[in-house]
Amino acid sequence: MKLHVRYRRLESTPELDRLVARRIHFALSRFAHAIRAVHVTLADINGPRGGIDKAVRVRILGPRLGSIVVEGTAVDVPEAVDGAIGRAARSTARALDRRRLIAALS
Repeated sequence: MKLHVRYRRLESTPELDRLVARRIHFALSRFAHAIRAVHVTLADINGPRGGIDKAVRVRILGPRLGSIVVEGTAVDVPEAVDGAIGRAARSTARALDRRRLIAALS
């Protein structure tokens, strides 16, 4: 599973890179057999104006999954990362369960 992290209007820091990598590994490692790559984009929507403007987009690619895209926004980056990655893990689990169910019924 390859991880690609991209920043838009946010400064990349080693701590933030480690946070994203650790959260992705924790949430998606059980699906590593089905995931080829994970693309995470972190963005500051409003810039210096503030507000609920930290956005995270998680795109999961896999041969059996296709493409799963989940987005989340929050006041700060760690909170947005947690929310988006949690939803991505749940969406991945549902997609794999659907494939298993369809295979069992065939």
